[in-house]
Amino acid sequence: KLPDTVFTKSSIISKDEPLQIALVDVGSKSIVNEGSFSSIKIEICALDGEFGSCGSEDWTETQFNDNILRERDGKEPLLVGNHKIITLENGVASVSKIMFTDNSRWLRGKKFRLGVKAMQNGEKIKEGRSQPFRVKDNRGESYQKHYPPHLNDDVWRLKKIAKDGIFHKRL
Repeated sequence: KLPDTVFTKSSIISKDEPLQIALVDVGSKSIVNEGSFSSIKIEICALDGEFGSCGSEDWTETQFNDNILRERDGKEPLLVGNHKIITLENGVASVSKIMFTDNSRWLRGKKFRLGVKAMQNGEKIKEGRSQPFRVKDNRGESYQKHYPPHLNDDVWRLKKIAKDGIFHKRL
């Protein structure tokens, strides 16, 4: 489970732990932890947030590849990090440092998805995708509200109190 909002140039983490990718056998619903598929190379890519929004888990490889996003003209690569291509170990891999460099406001749906696909040709391995999430500019990260509030927080960190707003000035 990824957070609903991620900030640019911040590592994507899954509920305060590294992101994990697993190769699952559709028939047995178990992780493929032995054989040649348990140690294949996986590529991580950025997808349009509207890809598969109709709830369908059935897509072709061409449809998946058509929804892979590239950086905008004059911008740096959309997805960066030292783990864009990883090798599974016993069918599982952890991704500790991968981040977006651009926000998701330029997309129609204003959301991205993370996608993964096997780099091995031959037997068909279905691509995977995360749920959609919003990517905001990292300049707004310092103005986040804390939940639960910290003991020494400024009063504007509380919910429903805007920084330099009416309640903030009164309090």
